Amino acid sequence: MATETYLEALAGQLAKAEIPEFHGASGYFSKPQDHLDPAIFDGARIKEDVRLHIIRALFDFWRRRGYNNPESWTTVWLAGSGISYQWAGDRGNGDLDVLMGIDWPTFYTANPTPGTLGIDQITKHIDTELRALLWPKTAHTVFHGKEFEVTYFVNADATDIRDILPYSAYDLSHHRWTIRPSEDTAYDHAEDPQWLPYARVDLEAAVTVRSRILTILNDLPYLDGPHRVTGLNRLSAAVNYAVAMMTDIHGNRRKAFTKPLGKGYWDFNNWRWQKAKQTGVVKVLSTIEHAHIQATEAAETATYGAKLASADELTLRAAMAYKDH
Repeated sequence: MATETYLEALAGQLAKAEIPEFHGASGYFSKPQDHLDPAIFDGARIKEDVRLHIIRALFDFWRRRGYNNPESWTTVWLAGSGISYQWAGDRGNGDLDVLMGIDWPTFYTANPTPGTLGIDQITKHIDTELRALLWPKTAHTVFHGKEFEVTYFVNADATDIRDILPYSAYDLSHHRWTIRPSEDTAYDHAEDPQWLPYARVDLEAAVTVRSRILTILNDLPYLDGPHRVTGLNRLSAAVNYAVAMMTDIHGNRRKAFTKPLGKGYWDFNNWRWQKAKQTGVVKVLSTIEHAHIQATEAAETATYGAKLASADELTLRAAMAYKDH
């Protein structure tokens, strides 16, 4: 049973969250353009100021965080639909995914103390830092009059980005294409009829869990004592189901871009994720998941005075502290 502090925080976060209706969008199903995004490309070449801005934001951030010589152990790529011919899909602001391949032997040489830890530990820590401290500063980046959400990730298992089968990939470090975008997209292709039932099940399940959560939230103000406890626990169970759904849909997408079985853009797991974005399932589930994360952090802060660090974070902090002494 979840703690009372978490349950009350969860109810409060969900009440503030305003879980959206089922309206979504995915550039995957949008009509491709006959050219690349002119806000970031001159023809088929990334504009130099865009390239330098993205690289400098990352390397300056890493230097401030104590990492040495990042240019010596990092290759920086832009990847995904934002640099494909479907860049103009109905998704709001532009979305630029920056993926980094790390030459780990060189990283260890330049950063000997964190290098004593495992690659997975270091990657998780770096990605946590990027998400918490750099993403907020790059979420509203403007290039040539257009706003982009720029996000950064480390590819732990893919020093060479081709190993994760991206739609397209532009090597910013060496100013050249690694994988040129294809003009063959899902837009003109009939959907596999064998896949459609999975999307219907996802949508029906998300509709049910959203309705259940909203019903419980409406009832909670009128409940007290053991009835309120029961209501809060029912709310937690519904949220856990939504989080598990999100983990399944989003987590399985990684299989699409994992060799040797993944098929990249055309893989079922990628299609399922894109369909869930189009139907609004992703927006609903991610809103619920975010409320869960916020409630967890609020409960930890109320109980322990601060958000709890993961075991990997604690290990890396200890290693960095040892180096400083």
